Amino acid sequence: MTKNKISDLTPSQWLFRSKSVWRRTFGRNTDAHRIRMSANKSCKPPKLCKDVIEMFSKQGDLVFDPFAGTGGVAFGAQMAGRRYMGCELESKQVNAYGNACDEMSDFSTSYDPTLIRNVDFFKEYGSQDAPNIEPFVDMMFTDPPYFDMDRRQKSSRYWKGKGSVARPMEAYGQCQFKSIEDWKLFIANWGTAARKMMKPNKYLVYFMEDMFIKGKYLFLTHISAEVLESVGFIPQGELIWYNEGRRPGFFGFPSKMITNRTHTSIIFMLNPEGE
Repeated sequence: MTKNKISDLTPSQWLFRSKSVWRRTFGRNTDAHRIRMSANKSCKPPKLCKDVIEMFSKQGDLVFDPFAGTGGVAFGAQMAGRRYMGCELESKQVNAYGNACDEMSDFSTSYDPTLIRNVDFFKEYGSQDAPNIEPFVDMMFTDPPYFDMDRRQKSSRYWKGKGSVARPMEAYGQCQFKSIEDWKLFIANWGTAARKMMKPNKYLVYFMEDMFIKGKYLFLTHISAEVLESVGFIPQGELIWYNEGRRPGFFGFPSKMITNRTHTSIIFMLNPEGE
């Protein structure tokens, strides 16, 4: 039997996981959902993160998350038996992760509340003053900042006679994304730092959603992949997470067709040998 070079999955497990659409529900009464949602409305389900991590890494590998939020990847890595390191700029989210660890730990399973550090990823690893390091990351898995869907006022119902409003962009600390070009530069800087940290022939994996803003649909999934390719990553594909528990809203009706996005892309890129 040919040995799996990427993960520990058996051929049958690999066949099942390689399906492009994954149906996972994430909602109330699951994995400290209430605690984590109080600090981050776009937190991701740990069990989904576990499944993705098992697809792209092996037991004992180091999974790194530069934008760790409330710990979906952190929990997933621990469930999968991987080592983990995370950075998160907002102390509120770090504290929520610690509280979630307390809620999810029991007599048979415990989660480490110290794995996410309240630091700026770019100051630690991406600035000119950051120390040169030997590549140490086996898998980078994250949910990077992008257009903030959750703070945006939803398109009003048609019988109220109001249209949709502009969607603000999510900030990263003092970095305000005033345009798509600002955000693309942010993604490029992240990718450049990531390549220096990651071992060759390992995977960078990230959540991303497309957005409808100011009357235009932006394919952020494609834009982000093109930017990361420009700094040296090789696009490999995407998985689609279909969140059956996502509540639909009224968008566009009756003047525009704006879909209720019940899915999120999980894009994966390969870090090749050399620069």
